Amino acid sequence: RNFEGFMLDINPAGAFIETGEAFSAGQQIQLAFSLPNSSGQLTMTGEILWTGKLGIGLQFKELSQKQLDLIAAFMVER
Repeated sequence: RNFEGFMLDINPAGAFIETGEAFSAGQQIQLAFSLPNSSGQLTMTGEILWTGKLGIGLQFKELSQKQLDLIAAFMVER
């Protein structure tokens, strides 16, 4: 199933996504999103570490060096 959410925090280790969807800790999800410093979409897998009233915290799995570099560059720009 597909869902949309707002990524409020991101770093090379993971992200917080604001969503009203129900998820479980330990669940694996596929993510596709774009960053302002990248022309294409980043596609990756994440594992949900925790769920809360406002959203989910997840850890990215097996990022490429390019994905790590894009996320790190985005953090510097912010």
